[in-house]
Amino acid sequence: MKPATRINEFALDIIEFCENDPYLYKEILKERENFLSATPEKYYKTLDEKNWAEQRFYDYFMFSYISQYYETTPLEVFLSKMLSRYNQQDQQILLGFKGHIFCGFTITRVEVGSYFIAKDLATEKEYKVRENQATHTLKEGDYIVSRIVPYETDYALSNLNLTYPKESAYLLKRLWKSTPSNVAREFTPLIIEKEIFQKYYQSINKKEENLQSVEKKLKRLLKEHLGKKAPSEFPLQSELDKAIEICQDKWLHHPQEELDYKTPLEAILEERKKLGNPRKDFSLSVSITPVSQEIVEQIDLSGIKRKDVPLVKDLETLVNYFIENQVKVTIKNRWIPFKHLKLIEEKFISPDKDSFNLLGKEEKRGEEPFQRYIYFIDLLSRAAKFIYLDKRGYIQVNVHHF
Repeated sequence: MKPATRINEFALDIIEFCENDPYLYKEILKERENFLSATPEKYYKTLDEKNWAEQRFYDYFMFSYISQYYETTPLEVFLSKMLSRYNQQDQQILLGFKGHIFCGFTITRVEVGSYFIAKDLATEKEYKVRENQATHTLKEGDYIVSRIVPYETDYALSNLNLTYPKESAYLLKRLWKSTPSNVAREFTPLIIEKEIFQKYYQSINKKEENLQSVEKKLKRLLKEHLGKKAPSEFPLQSELDKAIEICQDKWLHHPQEELDYKTPLEAILEERKKLGNPRKDFSLSVSITPVSQEIVEQIDLSGIKRKDVPLVKDLETLVNYFIENQVKVTIKNRWIPFKHLKLIEEKFISPDKDSFNLLGKEEKRGEEPFQRYIYFIDLLSRAAKFIYLDKRGYIQVNVHHF
């Protein structure tokens, strides 16, 4: 079947360019190990898994990686050097690559052999994706982790197919749905590969007793379903035990998405059958002891003065600096540039602030994480949403939070 678009053709052109460029080729070799780990055989067992991982790497390298030599993405390097060699129509398609979107999508409509409609989980926007081959296997309600690029009047799948193992894909789906869109945009294939797929692979392949994970999920469900009638609000232990029993039975017989919509009891019985275990019962016991809500002693904080917590004053100093100055973070690691670190810390009052002298000499350059005090305050300010990064990489102050 002839592909619906020429995305694959252009993607291969970009990869070939990267492998022929001496600087980018060296970075491919180095970054591949960073992406796939120094021991890829631990995570990619079959030939298909290895091929999919390679595809994910090249997608990441083309669109998301920032070249140390060129200080921009390989896609931008390719466009700056090679775009003029294409005709006007192809140039428009290639320039559309700059508008790529990497995210998790749910499929809301499929026209077999033509296109499908994908809803971005981060923004809830829908995109018409021109595709013929994939539409024969996709169906409404499916979930994909992929990158789409503008293509003529529609969008198209990046042909470097981002196929994630089912367990990791489910985790990503929940992650994107529960994360603010401005934060979700920070998820890159590198973060997903290392922090979700590789770490999650370890946990789903450990030969541990399955009932341990079952018990953890059951306890989470109890917390959700008990709702307002929290454990401390049950007057009698017998009432609490009865509520636990009801929730346990409800969960045990309710289909779960992570179990391919089997009930936990069905999944447990299947596992026992594989192991030759004839047991049919479920003997997990969960108990919750009510905790008294009586406050024994109040803690008086009225005596604390500003001078007692210089960290607060220093945090205000850092945020105010970004109100008064336009600061762009470093391209690769998104750190505060060294020259600004020094200017900010000059105004800090804490005795724990960083020293910019090494062996009696003033430091002229360095990286933010090595200045532990200001790095901590920076992370604290970002976590509290006092500051954030805009699309251009400049630090902005969230005046509604500060």
